[in-house]
Amino acid sequence: MPTLVLSELMGTEVPLLAHLLAIAGWLLALLGAWSARKGTIIPTSFWRLLLLLLVVTLAGSFLVPYSVLGRHLGYLHVPLSVFWALGLLALARRGRAYLGAGLVLFLLLASYGLAGHYGVGSDRSFGRALAYIDERARDGDVLILTQPSQAPLETYYNARQWPVHYLPAAPGPLDAAQVDATLRPLLQAGHRLWLGPVGAWTEDPESLVERWLVFHAFEAEQTWFPDSHAVSLYVAGEEDLVRTDLEHFIFGGQIRLRSLDISPLQVEPGEAIRLRFRWRSGLDISERYQVSVLLVDQDGLVWASRESEPCGGWCPTDSWPQGATNEDRHALLVPPGTPPGEYRLQVAWAPLEDGPRLEVEVGSERLRQVTVGQVTVQRGQPRSPILSTLPNAGATAFGELVLRGHTPASAEAQPGEVIHMETHWLAQARPQAAYTLLVELVSASGQVANSWQFAPFTGSHSTELWQQGEYARGHHLLVLPSGLAPGSYRLQMALLGPEGRVPIAGAQGEAWPVASVRVLDRTRTFEMPLMEHSLHARIGRQARLLGYDLDTSQAHPSGQVSVTLYWYADGPMVLPFKVFTHLLSEDGTVAAQDDGPPGKGCCPANTWATGEVIADEHVIALGADLPPGTLALVAGLYDEPTSVRVPAYDSSGNRLVHDRVPVAEVEISDTAPGSEGQQAVPRPEFGSFAIYLPSVFREVAP
Repeated sequence: MPTLVLSELMGTEVPLLAHLLAIAGWLLALLGAWSARKGTIIPTSFWRLLLLLLVVTLAGSFLVPYSVLGRHLGYLHVPLSVFWALGLLALARRGRAYLGAGLVLFLLLASYGLAGHYGVGSDRSFGRALAYIDERARDGDVLILTQPSQAPLETYYNARQWPVHYLPAAPGPLDAAQVDATLRPLLQAGHRLWLGPVGAWTEDPESLVERWLVFHAFEAEQTWFPDSHAVSLYVAGEEDLVRTDLEHFIFGGQIRLRSLDISPLQVEPGEAIRLRFRWRSGLDISERYQVSVLLVDQDGLVWASRESEPCGGWCPTDSWPQGATNEDRHALLVPPGTPPGEYRLQVAWAPLEDGPRLEVEVGSERLRQVTVGQVTVQRGQPRSPILSTLPNAGATAFGELVLRGHTPASAEAQPGEVIHMETHWLAQARPQAAYTLLVELVSASGQVANSWQFAPFTGSHSTELWQQGEYARGHHLLVLPSGLAPGSYRLQMALLGPEGRVPIAGAQGEAWPVASVRVLDRTRTFEMPLMEHSLHARIGRQARLLGYDLDTSQAHPSGQVSVTLYWYADGPMVLPFKVFTHLLSEDGTVAAQDDGPPGKGCCPANTWATGEVIADEHVIALGADLPPGTLALVAGLYDEPTSVRVPAYDSSGNRLVHDRVPVAEVEISDTAPGSEGQQAVPRPEFGSFAIYLPSVFREVAP
């Protein structure tokens, strides 16, 4: 059992086999101790010394104020080995069968423990982490390790022979000067630095290396492995950063973007966009938030994203002093396979644990992510995909192109909803034509219920421009027909060339099944409901707002206003538009709002049937510092990816201002019942002056 103890089996749960072997090992040791005490095999004083060593080691493990690892119990090795030997002798006296069982137990204990000890590097931490780096690193990258004793593991697992720098260079204390002297020249030379694998046992317990990199380089990714091993990638370069001319966006009334320095926005797949933010807190922030950086195409599809706390977690928002400016660096890798074209670089803030993104007021709109730059992805040298990351990986050849992965493998959706398909392609030879991707929805009886064509199917990057070995991803939105019958279907794909469908290697037909789809339906209402108030407004060509129910019983600070809108459908709308319900102050500022899909998501606008009535409830939360007065309740529809509103018209056919329908006026009382005497809510302060913000930026008092 010493090898089992010293192997330090990791994981959220210790395997049952380890528990059983440990119990059997202790029983064998107790048998040896009992037989030695009963007989005269060893002197009594020696027996007592062994027992004392056993008891003191175990008792000490319960007294230390921190977690005990297997290596801390190494002193058990001596008494357990002796008692095991005595236990085997006791079994031998009972017969060969007993001795054989004891020897098998001994071999199992030794083998299981040794496998756990030597398998940690290859299966669950160091070896897996090095393999992760091997898949993603490129020429010129450098590996930084903070445990010199890992040199044997590094020698064994560093298959691609990445240059390695140890900090500290030898076992012993590490200081900031040594870190700076080692890392600064590497960054100045333009190297990308991989920090790790870094585990719990490191010669850098104060994380001096990571903290230096966070504040001097740009963290592009961080990945955790079992046994608390982490790998992080940092990219260099400050000389080419350019200050962008942006509005001073304020997120959630708490975090203000003072400035942004950004690297050139003409990038190739595999390169990183570097961003240096300066944030200012307007309030003492009690919650931890994380920054999201996204690469979004013109259709609103996200091609790359990264979420991280400020400074990689070393300057969390709940530690920011009020009014202080905090520098924060991030890098966003443009994934291999991203097709050339124009993209938007967007930024958002969200709670670290869970919750919606913080809102930003841009003009008359309230957004949850803002655009900070326009990115041009250029063609680069062909790069192979990272095969371990491809979903539903395979190798289906459509002529010169090979389908290496796709999503989804299965899906459930209502008629009119959208299925997002992603494809991963590799050119095994230079394509001879501009192929079109054909996706078909086939019923259980074999009939094609619907089809979609995407040409070119990877954005603006036509296949005839591909080179041999080039890898590209495709994002495709499959809008199911609104009249599609419920049931089971399959998705299949084919490539169309100048002469028709491209043959598929190893397939009997000319279409390849990729996913199963279950089409669901929902309960629909076609009868006119009883409404408290009537309206006569039209939104677009297919929607009419018939009326509403309104509950203002809690219309006070920290309260809410509930409104149920009743929509009448003249047919399905072209897109799954969302509903906005805004409370406006006299100057048109949005004081409170609730946006979301109709019917809380049950009834997407592009699934509406002719004559259907949709009851759509919205609960608008009111801020704690909302001033008393009269607010105007307005509503409408908008396209979330583009933030463009659907045209709205009154009963006479006149287009309404800002495409919003006036619904009602809501009176906000000055205080909630029983709230007299409460402390005033502090105003956000940015710098030495106070900004009196509308309620969209106000923070609820704790």
